[in-house]
Amino acid sequence: EGEAIICAASQLTPEARQALSFILQELEAGREPTSREAAEKVGLTPTGLGMQLSKSGIKAKNTRREMKSVKIYTKPMIGRIREILSKN
Repeated sequence: EGEAIICAASQLTPEARQALSFILQELEAGREPTSREAAEKVGLTPTGLGMQLSKSGIKAKNTRREMKSVKIYTKPMIGRIREILSKN
């Protein structure tokens, strides 16, 4: 499983890289962006972005905001996102 993640991580699409950069900026600013916010930033659907990022081991977590179910990227992901971006 670890090898698959490493191989997939080296093939980030431009949209996935841009989304990871946006997610990292938001997390470093103390905000946890939703999958929809990140996807809209790069012109993908949340599902499409999720499929691309999950190949690198980044998966949004389910939670509730304002009485709605949403998927967010959380602060513990910062280290993994930095690692992925530094290799690509």
